[in-house]
Formats: sequence, C-alpha cells, structure tokens
Amino acid sequence: MKEIISDPTYEATLMKRLDKTRELLQSLLEAFNSLELNTCGSSADLWALINHPDKMYEAGKYAKEVDTEGLSDMQREAYLSKLTFKSPNQVYALAKKCQADPYTSEGAGMWIVKDGEVTLNMREANSLLKARSVFADGAQQEKLASDVLVFQKLYNSINAQTGGALHYVTDLFQPMARAGMEEQPRSINLDAVRRVINAV
Repeated sequence: MKEIISDPTYEATLMKRLDKTRELLQSLLEAFNSLELNTCGSSADLWALINHPDKMYEAGKYAKEVDTEGLSDMQREAYLSKLTFKSPNQVYALAKKCQADPYTSEGAGMWIVKDGEVTLNMREANSLLKARSVFADGAQQEKLASDVLVFQKLYNSINAQTGGALHYVTDLFQPMARAGMEEQPRSINLDAVRRVINAV
C-alpha cells in the first residue's frame, strides 16, 4: 500500500492534541502514585484508573491494610492504627477530565505506561493520524487517484473562474443513450458549457 494523499496539517494538529491528552494522563498517573498505594505501572492499570479511580484507590488501601503477614495480633492492630491515607480528590478530578477527553477512550493499547511515563503508542495512533490519507494498492489505483486529483484541480479552477457557477450545473454532460452504458465516454453538453462561459 502506498500513501498517495495525505493531510500534514491535520496530522500535526492532531499530534499536538494527542500530546495534551498525554500530559493529562501523565498528571493522573503521578497524582495516583503520589498517594503511595499500589503503583499504577501498566497500560491496563491506567485504563482502570481513568474509568474506576475509586476502585483503584480502595484496592490500594486494602493492599496496605492486609500487608501484615508475620505480625502478631497486637503488632497488626498497632500497624493499622497508624495507617493514614492521602486524599484521592485530585485523582478523582483528573480522572473525570480524562473521561471527558475523547482520546483517552481509544482503548488500553493507545497509551503505554513504562517506568512512570505515559507515551503514545504510535502504531495504534496511526489509524487516527492517517484518517485523512488515501492509500493505493498497485499502479492502477495510483493512476486512477492521480486522474481524480487532476479532475479536482480542473473542477476547482473552472468553478473559481465562473464565481461558483459550476456547482449549480447538473447537466454538464450529455445523458446516456441507454442504460448499461455507464462506462462509455460521455460528451459535453454544449448548452451547459455556454451557460458556464456566459456566467463570467
């Protein structure tokens, strides 16, 4: 497959937008890890944190509470009495922002978490970045795409020269002689050409 039409402006704009989402996700990750509970260390953890921050917080608290293996009952009670947990309010607020961001909901594979850093998975993001691209499979498709682009350029040129009149011409070509001749060359409708030219 060969990319024959692309939109670099769209791709650059979207990359900037995705970087804003990455920054938001990084803030959420750091806010949760600052609670010093269980670490959010994978893409699946991040996905769960975005969608269920309360469950992640409660799971982290529970892990701390049951981390008493080898302690006597008295030691366990003393340990639990000293446990304090930081407020999750910032995490909840950031998770809510993430839920409202359309680019956090592209799936767990869209964002990679490694060593405390959120990065964009370019393989997954490529389907978004190339949404306005056209790909050709072989020389025949490439030639057809090239012809379509020439047609577009000529159409827009003629339309600009006639002040937009070409948009309203629905009978530029002669009608088909009979059904089944869709692929046959069509003749230009001279009356329509006169109307277009006289519009200038």
